[in-house]
Amino acid sequence: MKNTLLLFLAFGISTLTLAQEKLRFHGKLQGLTEDARLSLSNGNEEIEFQAKDGVFTVEMHLEEAPASIYLYVEQGGDSYYTSFFIGNESITIEGSIADFPHNIEALGSQYDGVRYQNYLINKKFNDEIEQLQVEVQHLMQKGISSDSIALVYYSDIEPLGKVKKILKQVEENDYEFLKQYVNTAYGRFMLPFTTESYTTEQMKTLLDLVEPQYKDTKEVQFFQTLIEYKTLEIGDKYYNFTALTREGQTVEFSDYFKGKYVLLDFSTMHCGYCQRAAPQTAKVAEELSEKMDYVTYYVDNFPETMEKYYALKGNKGVLLWNKNGRLDLAIAKYKQHATPHYVLFDSEGNFVNVIEGYTEDFGDILKEWMQ
Repeated sequence: MKNTLLLFLAFGISTLTLAQEKLRFHGKLQGLTEDARLSLSNGNEEIEFQAKDGVFTVEMHLEEAPASIYLYVEQGGDSYYTSFFIGNESITIEGSIADFPHNIEALGSQYDGVRYQNYLINKKFNDEIEQLQVEVQHLMQKGISSDSIALVYYSDIEPLGKVKKILKQVEENDYEFLKQYVNTAYGRFMLPFTTESYTTEQMKTLLDLVEPQYKDTKEVQFFQTLIEYKTLEIGDKYYNFTALTREGQTVEFSDYFKGKYVLLDFSTMHCGYCQRAAPQTAKVAEELSEKMDYVTYYVDNFPETMEKYYALKGNKGVLLWNKNGRLDLAIAKYKQHATPHYVLFDSEGNFVNVIEGYTEDFGDILKEWMQ
């Protein structure tokens, strides 16, 4: 669970302003036991500490801010988390473990109030979803078929399932929220997450609302690229991009087309499935090396974890990355929103197919596509 949260955090780090000072994080939480272990994480750095009588103070330097910051608590065999959108500023939180994961605001922050307001707008609907999830668990315990449950609660076909209907309302709420707050730090932070939620026309409407002074921010540039580049279809030419090698050399993706198939793999050490897949995909790449070149694009700007991931691949093969991390335009061009994500091109650079997530018959699928 923690790796999943870190993955989501890594994708969400905002790069609006360069940090100059430190985050000073003060807290008073009810429900903490004396042996509770706490940690504060920005996705790359994690600081562990303890509270005394529920009170604590911790500092962290944010290289770029504002950013999504996660507070973890482990006690009595249970894990809890909450998140904030804050900068290098002095903030205070007051509340209870029962308020986790989202019902706490960072007081004194010039950024987190907007994040908390967005939470309050959807609180009623999220509470309803939690109740429906409890219903689903009870039905499963009674032996009701999973197909019947999926139809009633999760169907994408009109009339929508109970959960899907509420999620659609949340999406509509978020869209109206973005229209109002797109020129705030948190509003722009949300933009990259709209890929699958809204139509192209809705996305263009949001882009038109961005004020000129924010057009060159990484979030807005990423969002604009999402709009401008269509999802690849079979036979389409690859999208080129500039990246760095592990050694820091600047290269083009086009450099790797040398008369063979090319497999482009989006992965990260912050993804448990990527970790499991890395040794297996490296083995497959070696077996298919006469027909296919294998290019891994590391999606996070964390050089230390990148080296750990490269070790899982046996320190072999091509590994590229960019200092923009999850907001690099290469990721926007390929609509890459989950890892691992594999895109196969033929020797002419034409799109063949895509595999989202790792599967045990990964090699067999590639062999079939290359026949």
